[in-house]
Amino acid sequence: MKKILIIEDDPILSRMYQRIFHLHGYSVFSADSAELGYDKTKEHHPDVILLDVMLPKMIGLDLVPKIKKNHILKHIPIVILSNLAIQKDIDQVIKDGASLFIAKSDHEPKKILEKISKLINFDYSVKK
Repeated sequence: MKKILIIEDDPILSRMYQRIFHLHGYSVFSADSAELGYDKTKEHHPDVILLDVMLPKMIGLDLVPKIKKNHILKHIPIVILSNLAIQKDIDQVIKDGASLFIAKSDHEPKKILEKISKLINFDYSVKK
């Protein structure tokens, strides 16, 4: 079973994404801060990280290089999921190692599921 880590501080959005990914065959973990997300990344070694930008204490953009500098974790794809779509920030986070940037407001959850599944070659269509 593919593992996904959702790092999102909005509890409603977090539960919504957890539910949709779980219903489509993923093992789902969550964190509500970048610090906790980093700890869970080290603990669970997810197949993909779904990362919000605006988080308490440390923003998600600062977490990307931290993960990519860790030789054990650097292979994990990181998908930035945010409504903050400032082009210079998008360019920088991709340069720092994020695999994809998805604007939350431009994509309904099913489209996000499709993009994530395609990124890690996971066929969720055979799931419930």
